[in-house]
Amino acid sequence: RFPLKLGFFSMLSYWNGMSFKNRDVNYMIKDDDYLKLEWVMDWEMRMRKMIDDGFFMMDDGTKIDMRDWKNIDFLGKMMNCNMDNMLCTKFGFMDVMSRMLLSGNDFMSKMVWPSALMHFETSLRDPMFYSMWDRMLEFYYMFKSYLPMYTVDELMYKGVVIKDVVVDKLMTYFEYFDADISNVVPMTNVDKYWDMTVLGRTMRLNHKPFTYTLNVMSEITGKGMLRVFLGPKFMDMMDINMFRTMFVEIDQYMVDLVVGKNTIIRNSRDFFWSVRDRTMYTDLYKKMMMSIGGKDKFILDMSEAHCGFPDRLILPKGWTSGMQMQMYFVLTPYMMTEVKGDMIFDKTYMCGMTTMDMLPMGFPFDRKIDMTYWYTKNMMFKDVMIYHMDEMKVNQSY
Repeated sequence: RFPLKLGFFSMLSYWNGMSFKNRDVNYMIKDDDYLKLEWVMDWEMRMRKMIDDGFFMMDDGTKIDMRDWKNIDFLGKMMNCNMDNMLCTKFGFMDVMSRMLLSGNDFMSKMVWPSALMHFETSLRDPMFYSMWDRMLEFYYMFKSYLPMYTVDELMYKGVVIKDVVVDKLMTYFEYFDADISNVVPMTNVDKYWDMTVLGRTMRLNHKPFTYTLNVMSEITGKGMLRVFLGPKFMDMMDINMFRTMFVEIDQYMVDLVVGKNTIIRNSRDFFWSVRDRTMYTDLYKKMMMSIGGKDKFILDMSEAHCGFPDRLILPKGWTSGMQMQMYFVLTPYMMTEVKGDMIFDKTYMCGMTTMDMLPMGFPFDRKIDMTYWYTKNMMFKDVMIYHMDEMKVNQSY
């Protein structure tokens, strides 16, 4: 609602010295922008009506069933109005238009002064980003609220029992990181080259690699899918519906089970969702020049992840005394995905992969939970403590 009490001053600037546009405290949109605000509210109303009705009729008469969980992809296309969405006249660019309204910019203008919220690289700095997407996620939770609860057969893995889980000590810390910013230095003469490297030093949150070990008893031989979540600690299991949306999936991978005892060991560096830092241009250039000079071998295939969640941010910042959290493990039968043609997901050049099997992303926390039968033997909660090591304070001299 306007006026917005929450202002934001990013203290960032562009390469030419111009600062990012700020949002003042008690921010008010311009009079001409109230029409665009009505557009966004109309798009939201149509989205809610589509979910409430349980179906959507396409222009060609095709009926989209909004009670089928697989049509969550259709809902995402409507929300973002991407290239696959041919209904942008009915469901517009809610995300982009909201960013512009909160930044005081006009998409029709030829002169735009972008704020931190208008750049995807800096959006997370603005607290309003989280309020905006909390509102957008209401459509997702609304869609899921109409789906039936998972049955016992959908939740359990017959003949498979998780006996115990052991997790290493979880430790976070801050580290210095030097970012290569040589390319932002303007060159007045293209005939000359810059023979120096400009680095920007900052502090980043990171964590020490950790391993978890599962002891599983199985009466069958086959493939299973293990999912691992991290979420807040709650005392009463009956409160799980209040906390289920706060559990974040941090790993998912396929395991081979044999009859008898199975020991599954997994390191955090191998998590499916996370990616490591990409090689900086300066380092790549040095490797190339050393290879040309015969001092080193150059690896031809240096493919790196095109997208993914940063490995260093898997764990939230802990406390010196330890922050109490919970890890949740669930082992389900492997159900092969429906792959069209010869398409195989590769994170080195693709984005958008949500799951390795046929179960929906977020399973089994994505739907309302009936605690009378939900907690089966192929699941286990494990209490963990996340500690934080303040190396800067330890090394400080008095």
